[in-house]
Amino acid sequence: MITIICFSVSAYCLSIGITTVFPHIFYIPIILASYYYPKYGTKFAGFVSIVYLLSMALLPDINSGIIISAVIRGVIFILVGTVVCYLSEIQREAKEESEINKNRFMELFNNIGSGIAIVKEDRKNDDFILTDLNRKGRIIKNIPENKDFVLNLNKYSHSAGSFDIYNELKEVSETGKELHFVRERDGNGTGTGWTELFIYKIPSGEIIVVFDDITERKRQEKELNESEERLKLALKAARLNLFEYNFKEDIINIHKQNYDLSSSFPESLSISEFYDYIYPDDLEIFQTEMRKALNREQKYLSSVQRVQLPGGDLRWYLILGEIVEFSDTYKPKRLIGISQDITDMRKYQESVEEANKKLNLLSSITRHDILNQVSALVLYNRLLENKLPPEDEEAKDYIDKMDSISTTIQKQISFTKEYHNLGVDAPSWQNLNDIIRQEEHIAYSGGLAVNDQTEGIEIFSDQMINKVFYNLFENSKYAEGAVRITVSFKSGDDGEGIITVEDDGCGISEKKKEKIFERGYGQNTGFGLFLTKEILDITNISIAESGVPGEGARFEMTVPENRWRYFREQTSESAGLNSGKN
Repeated sequence: MITIICFSVSAYCLSIGITTVFPHIFYIPIILASYYYPKYGTKFAGFVSIVYLLSMALLPDINSGIIISAVIRGVIFILVGTVVCYLSEIQREAKEESEINKNRFMELFNNIGSGIAIVKEDRKNDDFILTDLNRKGRIIKNIPENKDFVLNLNKYSHSAGSFDIYNELKEVSETGKELHFVRERDGNGTGTGWTELFIYKIPSGEIIVVFDDITERKRQEKELNESEERLKLALKAARLNLFEYNFKEDIINIHKQNYDLSSSFPESLSISEFYDYIYPDDLEIFQTEMRKALNREQKYLSSVQRVQLPGGDLRWYLILGEIVEFSDTYKPKRLIGISQDITDMRKYQESVEEANKKLNLLSSITRHDILNQVSALVLYNRLLENKLPPEDEEAKDYIDKMDSISTTIQKQISFTKEYHNLGVDAPSWQNLNDIIRQEEHIAYSGGLAVNDQTEGIEIFSDQMINKVFYNLFENSKYAEGAVRITVSFKSGDDGEGIITVEDDGCGISEKKKEKIFERGYGQNTGFGLFLTKEILDITNISIAESGVPGEGARFEMTVPENRWRYFREQTSESAGLNSGKN
């Protein structure tokens, strides 16, 4: 429409002989078209220039000067259109970029994990106006998402969800310095809360408030501090000392908690320096346990050894540790552990062991004397039996009962010979494969083959564990139809280990499964499976019969977690440890 008006005005001016003013009218449509339609602005300017030149040709008194002037003006039309198109395109791109930046800012503003408030100072009322609050801020302050607001902070500070930062805003506004602080607040019926705030001023004069609800973090910090205090108290009460070994730096850092180490060991020393303190006869024990932990054969380092303190005192120490950090190639980086002076405990233990030895000696002597008396009783029974007349059946019946009682006494006394060693020696790690090889001759003596599938397994058990497999093999030896015994191992769902000893004999009936572990039950001595259960109970290993009657007996022993492990032969090179002794 504007273009048509301009053309009409131009035609009218030409008709009345005006040739100098009307061309300027064409700048209006050229500029407007180039600004709003930059893609077509230059073409439109060219079109207007052509129309202008043609209109000039209609003049009655046209000359070369008028033609040259018209051509120059047409070129100017095109240049103006081109420049306006260029400027319009730049403005459009700038506007689009500004819109993108605005959207990006709003995305960041609303999705950042902290609350952000934009505050403007109201100098007239000596106050501050909250002009914007992001989504997280609304959540923290419990302000609905759809609520539009301009809040007076001085008044708002007295309401629920309070910012309560008027004085801090005033300080930042006047000094321009940033503020960072933590403010305790009323949890509005839910207990004390905590808010962390950053306040700073931006070049526009507005003030930015970044805030976070750190109530949960404060609670966790409090719990951590309380836990650390309890740990320190427990370490002190138990006379434990915490240490940390850095494998890469080869440094042991001792966190001293108790008097027995505070003046004895340096706070930091290398592993070889620590080896110098270990009593020479016990050094190999500690190194072996360390190698097993490093090679992940056992989850924890556990070692008892004598330590020569710098003052010359020789003490017994229990050292427990766990590797808590590995490299990308799964090499150990850091081990954390505790040490405890168990010298007094060892003295008590040695006293108990000495007392047990004396009791066992007394028991052995007493047992020998009783068996001698029983043998004499049996001999006198035979002599008495020979002197009785053949027709005295009642007397013979009495003698038979006396013989039966004598035999029972002999069996029970013989059992105590095996039982008296139960629990005397401390439990230790024992190789299953070695135990089976030592006791499989019992099965061979009955014509049974043994299939051992326990290669590489160790269990923590009483020293009489051999007797367990002796009794189980002997049980299969007398099983009707049995020709093979299979011993296997598997790990359970809860980390326990399951040892299975099974044969292919007649099996055990359901009603006998529980009774077979009772003392005195059985076809032979009646003590075999009872003793087996007692030996296993010492280290919390349970046993149960789970076989199917008619298909064979199946004994399952369940070893608790951390009381079984895989074993591999080690060398000093595989563990990467060097002795501190020459």
